[in-house]
Amino acid sequence: MRAKLLAIPIILILIFSTLEALGESADLADAEKIAWRYMTSLLRGDLEMSFSLMDPRVLDRRKADIVQAYKFAKKHGKADEFKNRFKNIENLDSILRLPAKQFFILLVKKDRENAPAEHLKAMRETVVNVIGSSRIDTETAKVILEIIAPKLISDTRQEDGLILTLYKGQWKVVENAK
Repeated sequence: MRAKLLAIPIILILIFSTLEALGESADLADAEKIAWRYMTSLLRGDLEMSFSLMDPRVLDRRKADIVQAYKFAKKHGKADEFKNRFKNIENLDSILRLPAKQFFILLVKKDRENAPAEHLKAMRETVVNVIGSSRIDTETAKVILEIIAPKLISDTRQEDGLILTLYKGQWKVVENAK
């Protein structure tokens, strides 16, 4: 009788730890899907999708950094030097007023306008596979991707990692893993 009573807590512990592990693997599977969609949409030129899968707080911070650097450059008479970094943008002052997501979409679009057509085609043909993922903490995951590019871009396969975080209950890309 005593052995049966001891077995019940052990069984409950095993059940709860199994359910927790299943929940975590489901979460990681979602993170993997988001990482794959992000990288694939970025390579295919679906910038609206790609930037919607990024953490908007990160986009806001990165844009704020650019705005600060531009203000600093203007204050010190180096605005033209700063604008040269954005050579495809006619009116940097006006696009800096755009929301962060639209700002970055425009930057990437303008950059791709001058890219050779064969490079854009090769990017669209690049294959992305998920290799694996792991939790960094309760709200952060790392996803490792395999990028297989056509020979025009690169003749090797490479691994690339992305860091994702939970934002309003959804996985969002934060940055490349180092």
